[in-house]
Parts: sequence; structure tokens; C-alpha cells
Amino acid sequence: MKYYLRGIITASLIAALLMTGGCKKTDPTPETEVNVPTKSASETEKQEESNVNESPSEPESSTPEENEPAELANQYTYTLTKESVSEAGVYTIDYPSITGLSGELIQDYINQSLKNAAMSMLLPDVNVENPLVVTYEVKRSDEKYLSVLYKGLLTWENGSIEIWNPVTLDIPSSNLILTENLVKSDLKSRTSFNEIFSKKALEKGFEFEAPEEWMGMYFTETGIVFYFMENDYSTEYTQIELPFSEIEAYINLDFGMTPAS
Repeated sequence: MKYYLRGIITASLIAALLMTGGCKKTDPTPETEVNVPTKSASETEKQEESNVNESPSEPESSTPEENEPAELANQYTYTLTKESVSEAGVYTIDYPSITGLSGELIQDYINQSLKNAAMSMLLPDVNVENPLVVTYEVKRSDEKYLSVLYKGLLTWENGSIEIWNPVTLDIPSSNLILTENLVKSDLKSRTSFNEIFSKKALEKGFEFEAPEEWMGMYFTETGIVFYFMENDYSTEYTQIELPFSEIEAYINLDFGMTPAS
């Protein structure tokens, strides 16, 4: 009965979830010509050695090109704060929101996506007899990506089940990053990415030609993790991580236009 209920809950969640990114070398400063007394050959050689070893002067201020990365980082700087909604004895759902982003419209879109992903875990089966507690882990947070993994603990009379639901966002555009828009569209990129995924899956004991639509996905600082439950009897998720160092040439960095704000 436990596994039957879990199968129904898991299937319901999946159905609900489906509906619901060089310095410039300057020339040395020209030496000023001056009249000096004639030196001996040995003194001249020493002077030439000194001139060779002398380093050219460095520019005092940076160029606009050097300042650009810092300005870009500042444009997408933000702070994460914890929000929560609840109904006594039925559910408690925590989720993050961001503040301080320079683009107000982008910030609103991102916060809406963060809340929607959390609230989508509130299934019709949740009630006083089957309460739900949703927490979250921020897996990656920087000026390019924000990736959050929600973990919902659903309890009933025969036990409990932990359900995961991720959301990964491209900060500059506020768009969701999904399995279908993750990899570049050209054949070489898709083939190479799938080969790497297949190899990593095989190391875990599973045979897959490519990531499946029903798998979850989130970003970390070092790579992209795909996860799934092996079957209804599993108590833990299987996770397959693809290091960025191996896949960065095959994934998209641009996920859409930045909305006007």
C-alpha cells in the first residue's frame, strides 16, 4: 500500500510540474634625448645592461574594457532572502526571493518563478492527515545562474516520502533553464553532450542515451546534476553529475532576451 500511494503521489507531482553563462601591453615611454659626457666602453656596456633590465612603466588607470566585467557583475548582484507560506497543521512551504537586482522587471520574473516552483509541490493530496513541509537548498547563486532545489517531505499514516523539485534560472534574462534548452542545437553539440551523459550514467550502473524528460536537473558550482528515483522501492535519488569542464563547449550560454525594465 505504501509503494502504491507513493507511486500515485510521484506520478501526480510529475504531472503537476510538467503543467505548472587580457591586459593591454603599452609601449614604453620614449626616452628623452640629453647630452652627456662621453663614457668608456665598459661604462657603456653596463648602462646598456641596465636599460635592457628596466621594465616599461605601467598605465596608471584601467581601460573601459578592463572595467566592463566588474560593471556586468555589479549589474546582476542580488541578495537572497527566505520567504514562507503555511496553513497550520497542513503545510509549510519555504522559498527564496531576491532583492537588490538592478533590473526590477527581471527581479519580479525571477521571484515569480522561484515561488511557482515551490507552490507547485502543494498537491491536492495534502491535508491534515497528509501534511507537507517544503524546504530548499541553494545549489548555485551568482551573477549568471541561480539554481534552487526544493525538498518536500510528505507524511501519511504509513510513512513519508521526500520529493525533489528544482528550478534553475538564467539571471540576465530571467528565463528558466530546462533540459530542452540546455544544449546547443547543432548535431555535434548534442551528440557530444549525450555521449558524456551516457558515460557518466554508465559509471552509476544505468544505461541512458541522453537525459530523459522525467529527470530532474540543477546546477552546482562545478557542474550540472541530473537525478531520478530508480523505482518505487527506492528511498534515495540517484544523481549523475556532468562537470562543466567537460560540457561547457556544448551548452548554451544565452537563454533569451533580457526584458526591458
